[in-house]
Amino acid sequence: HFLKDGNEFKGYFDFIYQPIFDYNKNVSGVINVAIDVTDKVLARKKIEESDKRYNLMLMHSPFTFAVLKGKDLVIDLANDQIKKVWGVGNEIEGKSLLEIMPDLKNTTFPALLDEVRATGIPFHGIEVQSPKSLHGDLKEEYFFNFVFQPYLEADHTISGITIIGSDVTEQVIAKRKVEESELKFKLLTNSMPQKITNTDKDGNVIFFNKQWLDDTGLTFEELRDWGWEKAMHPDDLEPTLNNWKHSVATGEVFDLECRIQNKEGDYRWHLSRAVPIKDETGKILMWVGSNTDIHELKEAKNKAEEVTKAKQQFLSNMSHEIRTPLNSILGFTNVLLKTELGREQKEFLNAIQLSGTSLNALINDILDLAKVDAGKMTFEKQSFEIRKSISAILHLFDLKIKEKNLELITEFDSEIPSILLGDSIRLNQVILNLMSNSVKFTHKGKIVLTVKLINQDENNVTVEFTVTDSGIGIPANKINSIFNLFEQAEIGTANSYGGTGLGLAIVKQLIEAQGGSVSLKSKIGEGSTFSFVLAFAKSNLKPAEEIEILNPELSINKLRVLVAEDVALNQLLIKIILSDYGFEFDIVDNGKTAIEKLIMNSYDIILMDLQMPEMNGFESTDYIRKTMNSSIPIIALTADVTTVDIEKCKNFGMDDYVSKPINEKILYNKILELVKRNQ
Repeated sequence: HFLKDGNEFKGYFDFIYQPIFDYNKNVSGVINVAIDVTDKVLARKKIEESDKRYNLMLMHSPFTFAVLKGKDLVIDLANDQIKKVWGVGNEIEGKSLLEIMPDLKNTTFPALLDEVRATGIPFHGIEVQSPKSLHGDLKEEYFFNFVFQPYLEADHTISGITIIGSDVTEQVIAKRKVEESELKFKLLTNSMPQKITNTDKDGNVIFFNKQWLDDTGLTFEELRDWGWEKAMHPDDLEPTLNNWKHSVATGEVFDLECRIQNKEGDYRWHLSRAVPIKDETGKILMWVGSNTDIHELKEAKNKAEEVTKAKQQFLSNMSHEIRTPLNSILGFTNVLLKTELGREQKEFLNAIQLSGTSLNALINDILDLAKVDAGKMTFEKQSFEIRKSISAILHLFDLKIKEKNLELITEFDSEIPSILLGDSIRLNQVILNLMSNSVKFTHKGKIVLTVKLINQDENNVTVEFTVTDSGIGIPANKINSIFNLFEQAEIGTANSYGGTGLGLAIVKQLIEAQGGSVSLKSKIGEGSTFSFVLAFAKSNLKPAEEIEILNPELSINKLRVLVAEDVALNQLLIKIILSDYGFEFDIVDNGKTAIEKLIMNSYDIILMDLQMPEMNGFESTDYIRKTMNSSIPIIALTADVTTVDIEKCKNFGMDDYVSKPINEKILYNKILELVKRNQ
């Protein structure tokens, strides 16, 4: 160390002290030579510091590191991490690897190390199990990606092995869990009767379970991605592909019935369903799908639908066959009642009319039940004045209530809007059945009809209707079954009071089909309370029944009507009815003749029977609309009043229909309404 100008100067020198000899070879002095080696020393120190830092880095690195020297693989250097992994102490340098870890003799380590040392070719191990799990009492499993690198001396000779490794335990364990999960998934899906698929996010199938392969006889390679198309029925392929592509694009659940071919070549119906599997952000990762064989269920459903269709057709035919003579019976009874009759004759005719009306009501009940059962019941959404509608129903019971000396009380909530939107005809039918029931089984006391507002908002109202009577009541054990088909409170009820037990069943089904509910409270000898709740929309439209139908300027005497009806008695009846209206008319017995008449003459409206020989009402209407391009109003006269038949009338171009037995007032109003509309 030298001081220069008062500052400390650090330098490194090589000093040479050479003695000086005189002629007598005696030391007479010393030559002092100083050679500046500061740069050299500093460079060496840097190298030493670098080596020190490098060694520290290796010793404390998260990577495992060791240098093995010689044939016996003596440990020359080992960092802390590899000691930890091997489960050994610090004093291992100078010892052979097999000395400190004898269990390695039974592993692939020695052979791998010998091969690297012999060949000089590095070895890159993948997921090599660490010896730690083999040493001592340590039971944890560690896995590393090891690199065995030849250790080269300055002359490039191999003197040992350098071991470098990275811990991949978490990855290996995670991979094991995935493999275990996949194995469980395969075992589970292969044991299921359904055909299970797994697809990527783009809809490419990457897994088929054993059931798919066994049933179709196809291999995975044939089915993978979109190869399952090979097993689809040609008629189902396009809709299935379109729906699947839509689900993949939108993430919506895929749900479809389709036919899949088995290895015998038969197509069987399957319910195909796939749901997306998403991550926490909502991103679709994959799809899991199932195909459940529903062939027997589908066949049973088809047969059930065929049976229902046949039942509907049977009821339609029976309705037509019964209503046709009934139309004549009631029609001519009404005609006769307009004439001068003796007291006894009038009583006989009233009895005939009552019996015919009861028979007609029974037919209507059976048809309504069939429509609800088949899911064909439809409900109108038309404006109606609820108070007026209910009042009209109650007037029907005036005579019977007077005869039995009963009191009828009506309680109507003033908060209920005057005009509602709904099916007033079905509402009237329900109230009519409940009132008929109460009047029938009440001999003294009173009947109370309560109409109460439950709640309302800006667009809708919910109304409760209650019919309470002081009649004979219903036993407690019959309350839950009284709404069943053909069910009456007691065995003798039908004999004592008549009826079929259909009325309450229809009430329940009509209310529930509209989303409402029905309840009953009753006690023997004290009476019954029937309640039902229905929701209606509010409306500001004037009810259709209040719209003026008649045209004061229209001379009804000049209306010309063409009637197509093949039954002679019905022809006579319609002739009398139209004559009473003052209409002019022509009557023919088939659709072909009706078309000929229409070509030759001018008419204001056509009354068209549906079932006629040579050309029926549907065929003739179709010809009038499409071939003749005529828009003349056509009213169907039909004994077939199922929803299917009514819809068919509309589809063929008929403007309206009147069911048989014909209600003269309804027919009159509909004729005038359609004629006015067509002018």
